[in-house]
Amino acid sequence: MPADRHQWRILAVMSLYALFVCSDLPYAWKDDPLNRYGAIAFGIWITSAIAVGLHSRKTPYRPSRSGQLWWIISAFVLLTIGSMGDLNVLKHFGLALCVASFLPLFRQRTVIFAAAASWTPFFGWAGHSLFGANVDLLRIPVALITAACWHGGSATFAPQTGKLARVPAMIRKHIMAIVLISSLALCGLWEWSPLKDASDRIAAIPEHGATFSSRSIPLTELEVESLQGATAIKRLYAQQKQLVWFLCVDGSKNRNAVHDPSYCLLAGGWSIETKDEIAIPGGVAQRISFRRADETTQMLYWFYDGESCYHSLPHYWFDTTLRRITLGQSGDEPVLFILRPHQSAGARPPDWNLFVQTLFPEWDVCVENRKH
Repeated sequence: MPADRHQWRILAVMSLYALFVCSDLPYAWKDDPLNRYGAIAFGIWITSAIAVGLHSRKTPYRPSRSGQLWWIISAFVLLTIGSMGDLNVLKHFGLALCVASFLPLFRQRTVIFAAAASWTPFFGWAGHSLFGANVDLLRIPVALITAACWHGGSATFAPQTGKLARVPAMIRKHIMAIVLISSLALCGLWEWSPLKDASDRIAAIPEHGATFSSRSIPLTELEVESLQGATAIKRLYAQQKQLVWFLCVDGSKNRNAVHDPSYCLLAGGWSIETKDEIAIPGGVAQRISFRRADETTQMLYWFYDGESCYHSLPHYWFDTTLRRITLGQSGDEPVLFILRPHQSAGARPPDWNLFVQTLFPEWDVCVENRKH
């Protein structure tokens, strides 16, 4: 464990800082259907990390303080970039690095850090395409990997030594202090720098026309809670005897409220049957067909930044992260659009061409399906 008081203070401040920027985790574990066991995995992981730390106090090896220094710096870098870009995956792994920094032995830190993936929402998002809803159950055995460190504090996880161990203590203190102050200052500056939202693009979406009409639908309490400050509108459109639900979400004030639209249906017991890309001028939209017993439904969604359309979530994360880091200079905020058929509209799928052309009349929509 860290021997000097200065390093202890830095670690204590970093821990409080990490917990603050990762305050979204309880909401993700509660609301996301692929993260229900995240809290249990986190409990196993943090308990194991504490036990490993206490067990390692008995090790006969002298740990490298300089090695811990670079883990601490890496944690601050991830937490800072994650806070500036509002990118939760970096915040969560920054918290994992923070906890791992308390451990004196390099290999222990590595195992603890790797097993931290078990409690992150990223684990569910990355694994659900391979394992479906069962990905949530895999969190527990992955979290239990940390228990492998309990009896390896002396020989199996012996510390690495090298040039880093010869970094003077005074230099370590100065480096840690500079990194801490810089991180807090940058995050404070970005936190209080507002970004222009997409209200003008949302206001331009027509509510009524010569061949269609719509009515606004109030957001439910669950939707308001999940949005956590993000701007959203919900309408029911009617055109040629077809009814379609329309949802638009602007994540300028809370980018993390924008997630994979299919999650909501998967949580309701639906399963994905097919996926199609629908090409539209400026980009592509994603069409997903779902089935639940004898019921079927569809969803069409895409992101629109004022110039181009796409449906890739990593693309959205990259654009919005870059926009926040550059304080809005990299471009406009992408807005999420979701269309779903009303259940009373019958079994026939809606004419998505018609509805997209209705909502965005300046687009000459030409649809081309490309099966995955």
